Amino acid sequence: MKHSVLFFSIIAITLTSFNVMSPETNLRDDFDQYIGFIMDKDFNTCTKFMPEKIFNLIPKDKLVTMMNKTMNDPSVSYEMFAPKVTDLGQIQKIDGNHYAILKYSMKMNIKYHWDKMPDYDEKDGAPDNETILIALKAQFGKDNVTYNEATSFFNVMSYKKVAAISKNGNTDWKFAVLDPQQIQLAKMILPTKIIEEGLD
Repeated sequence: MKHSVLFFSIIAITLTSFNVMSPETNLRDDFDQYIGFIMDKDFNTCTKFMPEKIFNLIPKDKLVTMMNKTMNDPSVSYEMFAPKVTDLGQIQKIDGNHYAILKYSMKMNIKYHWDKMPDYDEKDGAPDNETILIALKAQFGKDNVTYNEATSFFNVMSYKKVAAISKNGNTDWKFAVLDPQQIQLAKMILPTKIIEEGLD
């Protein structure tokens, strides 16, 4: 009798666990893994969370090389902090796939090492911090960038949107960044409705 009670308890816990894993929960879990691999600079693995259509435009090995080169550039130091999901839109089916717009904020610190830049000329000197600050504020928003004189890091709060994509609408979510500067790339891999919602 005790064994029967224990068995049915395990079954009940298992069924409850399955019920908890909603499409939204799976989406957030996949997103956390995707960002985690980027933060760990495991770019090979993070490509598993990207839409296959991207690799028709940029070969996977070339994309991984580009990401490695950017994030391991000796002239720039990055400190990235775990993102916070601020909004998850409704999952909707379009042309056989399921989509949702996910918004998140992420803090990162950036430090430039001008003497390690390929075209650095000692006679020219490094740009002044105010010039860099203006450029970063233009990119991330005037209230989202500050300069820390004690550490020489530019502190950035980045707000981004990504399109989440799944064939079955429940698991195996892929992510494509929605960026106005990459609108042409977005048009090649995402439905117009999702682009319009993501860039409004």
